[in-house]
This record gives sequence, C-alpha cells and structure tokens, in this order.
Amino acid sequence: MWCLAWRLMALQKQVADADEKLKRLYHLVEKGVTDLDDILKDRLNALKAERDRAIAALERAKEQSTPDIKIDSGLIERFALRETKIC
Repeated sequence: MWCLAWRLMALQKQVADADEKLKRLYHLVEKGVTDLDDILKDRLNALKAERDRAIAALERAKEQSTPDIKIDSGLIERFALRETKIC
C-alpha cells in the first residue's frame, strides 16, 4: 500500500512539474522574451507528451488502487426487506 501511495505522489509530482515547465515557457513567449521557433516548439511538444504520459500512468495507478466492488442485487433486496420489517 505504501509503495502505491509513493507511486501516486511521484506521478502527481511529474504532472505538476511538467505543467509548471509548460507555464514558464508559455510565459516567456507571451512576454516576448523569446520567439516560438522550431526548437521551442519541439520542447513544448516533448513536455506535453511527458505530461500526458504521466497523467495516463497516474490514472492507471489510481484505477489499480481502488478495488472492484461488486454488490449483489439480491443481497440489497434482502437487506431492504429486512429494514422495512424492522421499521
């Protein structure tokens, strides 16, 4: 369980780091500090891909961390009948 929690935290950090890098690069372009040349476009695309991979891995890890819960409809009906008899 701890291992999974650490994995989730690490993936969340990867997503946040990639987002922060993208924001800084966008800010430089918006302020006119740098031009959007081919090298910067490649870097932006690489960061977007890195972020997307981290998001996908985070979603998979979250799915693995939650157990599948199966509820038997017959059990619910029996429970409901029992509760209505008590009240």
